[in-house]
Amino acid sequence: MRGKKAFLSLITNIVREVVSVLCGFILPYAIINAFGTEVYGLTESVKGFLGFIVLLEAGFGPVVKVALYKALAKKDSASIKRILNSSERFFRRIAIIFLIYVIVLAFAYPLISETHLNYIFTVVLILVMSVSIFAEYYFGMTYRLFLQSDQKAYVSNIIQIVTLLIGLGFALIAIKFGASIILTEAIIGLVYLLRPILQNVYVKRRYDNLPVGVDDSYKMDQKWDALTHHIAFTIHSRADVIILTIMGSLKEVAIYSVYALVLNGIKSFVSIIAESFSAAFGDMIAKNENNNLRKRFGLYETLYMTISTIVYSCTILLITPFVAVYTLNVGDADYSQTLFGVLLAISTYSLTIRQPYNELVKVAGHFRQTRRGAVVEALINVVLSLILVWKFGLVGVAIGTLAAMVIRSTEFIYHANKYILKQSIMNSFKKIIVVILETLIVVFVANFIPMLGMDSYLNWVIYAVEVLIVAVIIVLPVNFLLFKDDFKELRKTIRKLLRRH
Repeated sequence: MRGKKAFLSLITNIVREVVSVLCGFILPYAIINAFGTEVYGLTESVKGFLGFIVLLEAGFGPVVKVALYKALAKKDSASIKRILNSSERFFRRIAIIFLIYVIVLAFAYPLISETHLNYIFTVVLILVMSVSIFAEYYFGMTYRLFLQSDQKAYVSNIIQIVTLLIGLGFALIAIKFGASIILTEAIIGLVYLLRPILQNVYVKRRYDNLPVGVDDSYKMDQKWDALTHHIAFTIHSRADVIILTIMGSLKEVAIYSVYALVLNGIKSFVSIIAESFSAAFGDMIAKNENNNLRKRFGLYETLYMTISTIVYSCTILLITPFVAVYTLNVGDADYSQTLFGVLLAISTYSLTIRQPYNELVKVAGHFRQTRRGAVVEALINVVLSLILVWKFGLVGVAIGTLAAMVIRSTEFIYHANKYILKQSIMNSFKKIIVVILETLIVVFVANFIPMLGMDSYLNWVIYAVEVLIVAVIIVLPVNFLLFKDDFKELRKTIRKLLRRH
């Protein structure tokens, strides 16, 4: 049953990420062409500011899931109800705090950003973009966490896939008929309101573990430690945009966001392997299946590293040519930023590599033990970015992010192996050294491939296929040779799963 749920979550995660990436490319392109780079930069900047609610959720969400893993493993209905009740009360408080924050942000934002856009226009846009986020935290977050903990993430994945497609369709229709960016964002927000509603309907019909008439005194352990732990992620995903908004321009925010759009899509696609199996690992930890955990984690670590190496060695080479084609008809900003693109790609590479270990730390509930690393990462990112952005602009921000990511990733790998898996860290570090060497070889060899003019998607696809072939030819044989036993076991595991389906 655990394997079946993980398999369903993996498949729906893949579909969700494919749909999300496609929507993520199509909608920004439509916005840039319809409203210009500055307006697109404004929407991405606002998303960066609104995203700070993740700081509040991150301090509690992982703790809720750890508590639910244990309660679900024991089939302790009373504990499940107390956890859900505590979670719902907490997230509703967050929603109210978020509402106050949005009102302050709406009126203060036009004063701190360098924009030529109308003040009232900016205020209304911020308010409109915040509606669906407020609803998600007030009505839906608890049940989303519950579904993930019960290894039924595929339910919320399906809901997200449907709303993404509907939202994109309505938004493109609105833009085609000349709707303003405010109306376009309002339509998207209204569609996304369906997510918490549908999740609630599903859970209330399928479960009786609802937070009604139970003890309100239940307290979650380590929620503030988890908050510190997740500041690093928020700094990585939001601080760069905030710094560029205040110290740069909205056009720089737009350029950064286009590159980040590509990289986040790639990261999300690769990371679905980590996310899909995290609940299964949480269940193993809750049931003290230590040997099984080490074995299964080692297998999927090898698979994850192999996929990541192929994908990101190609990304380092292909990201700037892709952005050149994507923004070919955009003439109000220079999107060709090769050094920035490479640095940001390497930074995202580092973040992706650490994802399996990050998930392991979260499902094990090791928030207090790793909070110091989160503080160090946040400080390095902010301080370096603030220092370097003055002289190097986008490149300076990318350097700050990269330095922080490498240090934090090293800590995650060390902690997961030593304190959760309780094994030597050398196996993981050997795999990472292999990853680095393979990436360097792929980049070196692929540089000898003649590049056609990047003036069409066809030329880019031809070049991308050639680079991919080089990466596969180099990475797969080496990994099969070095990690032969892991691949044999993976083949057996996949065959068992396929026979069940």
